[in-house]
Amino acid sequence: MIKTLLISTLLLTSSQVAFAADKPTPEAAKAKCALTGTWKSNKEKTMPALNKNISIPLDVKARMADLFGKVTISYNEDCSQAKADVNGKKNTLNFEVVKSEKNSIIVKDTQTNSQHVMRFDGDCYLMEVQGVGVDEYYCRVADKK
Repeated sequence: MIKTLLISTLLLTSSQVAFAADKPTPEAAKAKCALTGTWKSNKEKTMPALNKNISIPLDVKARMADLFGKVTISYNEDCSQAKADVNGKKNTLNFEVVKSEKNSIIVKDTQTNSQHVMRFDGDCYLMEVQGVGVDEYYCRVADKK
């Protein structure tokens, strides 16, 4: 279940992706990625939507609730790579920025060619937990200096 949720977390899907371009724009490829840095899953922001969704069985909600708040994802400067850490289990994925706007960014997983939308909300972003229909919040972690 944790592996499935990790994959779902990193490989989110959205119906909005169908409207995205297939190739990264030159501007998107050159711009600093809005995701650059480290983000941590935010259980407090995510749980209200999970709790409202009556179609998710209680045992699945409990397993998901146990995982929320434990995932950390770090994106490099151009969003070509994301490194995730879930309770010490690490995974790396490679991406391309397809489109970057003020309130969202679309990236493409270079291994699967699937595109993913992250929507910004203040100093956090939301992404859909694949197959569940709940957005998980990730909030920026201050860089240590």
